[in-house]
Amino acid sequence: MTKMDIWYLETSAINYFMKSHSVEDALSTKHYQLKKGRDWRISPVALWEILMTSDEIRREEIIYFCQHLFNRELLPSPEELIIPYIEQGMPLVETPRPLISKTSLARTWRDLVDDRRKTFILDQNDLKKKMKLIQSHSKHVFKIIKNDDFIINSDEEFAGIDVTLNELIDELPFVKNNKKRRALSL
Repeated sequence: MTKMDIWYLETSAINYFMKSHSVEDALSTKHYQLKKGRDWRISPVALWEILMTSDEIRREEIIYFCQHLFNRELLPSPEELIIPYIEQGMPLVETPRPLISKTSLARTWRDLVDDRRKTFILDQNDLKKKMKLIQSHSKHVFKIIKNDDFIINSDEEFAGIDVTLNELIDELPFVKNNKKRRALSL
């Protein structure tokens, strides 16, 4: 098997490329890039951003264009990259692993690329609510990582988040190992 370079295009690059290229151009570009040993892929994050496009016609145009331009495999989400890295104890050199997302969104994307007549069926309002919640939690995690203070609301969406974060941190292998070492040295 020949070596394949994986190229990532983010959402603004997709929009830029779409401005001056047709779907036929996208398909020709895909075949040309594959001949050159370059595999163009997008990530679940880029796909989520596309799905957040409120103009339904424009959203469908972008999805259809992407179905012709990109590989059927999505790159891993940030979570799919970070969690295994943390589980390995944050090594300086990581064991290579396939750069393929295993999320349900990735399974759906493969199906859509394999049959370009298909598209996403989604409730735009529900999607917006979920994205708002994810963004909110992401901001809190970022603040925790930076050791910033933040106030947890009494809203249902935040119920138990402090316990969940503490439990998550306690489950990290390097935290567990450090606690065991401290207990043994006492």
